[in-house]
Amino acid sequence: MQKDHSFAPSSRYDFDAKYNSATGWAQVDTRSDASYFGQWTNPEKRQWLSYCEGDVTLVTCADDTEYAAYVKQTLEWHSSPTYTAKIDCCLNTPAYSAIKAHLERLGFGASCH
Repeated sequence: MQKDHSFAPSSRYDFDAKYNSATGWAQVDTRSDASYFGQWTNPEKRQWLSYCEGDVTLVTCADDTEYAAYVKQTLEWHSSPTYTAKIDCCLNTPAYSAIKAHLERLGFGASCH
């Protein structure tokens, strides 16, 4: 697993514009979502992007097994007994369908919404 760290004095909305279904990314919905916090994932590239108050972390996993373990751990961390973090990939578009199909193959069908 490779982790790259950078700083981007911006807001999460700039990342929403770049990391979207057209580029293979799905937004991860958590209780912490705000203009200063967001997360996205790209199952084809096996990447997870986190933005928090300007700090950017891009995690790149070596294979599907490592990626699935990272996704599972991160979704669990953002969930609680009263809230379940989800991956937003259920719009009826070809791009979202491809993202969802990849996540389903990795066992995350129930985590998509």
